[in-house]
Amino acid sequence: MPQHGHRKELAKNFLGNHKAENYRQIVSNLLKGYKTMGCNMSLKIHFLRSHLDFFPENLGLLSDEHGERFHQDISNMEARYQGKWNPKMLADYCWTLKRDITQAKHS
Repeated sequence: MPQHGHRKELAKNFLGNHKAENYRQIVSNLLKGYKTMGCNMSLKIHFLRSHLDFFPENLGLLSDEHGERFHQDISNMEARYQGKWNPKMLADYCWTLKRDITQAKHS
């Protein structure tokens, strides 16, 4: 299946209002396709792969505001690290999320 088909399948069966039972396989197929094409994994794709089980069943019902915030945060991270992968990026991003929660207790 061409890469476009993988993206369409992901949008229909994972990112919308319905999460297919085989969503892990759908995401895996997309990532394998990117790897075959020689693409590097961006922070967004790494976050997707690492946190599949945390995505709600009905992503399509979530506010666009949340999605825009995520994209803005990731863009800031990519600019901070100048587009280069660094193992600290994911921890840095998660730490910014924790800082944004005013009632969070840091241990």
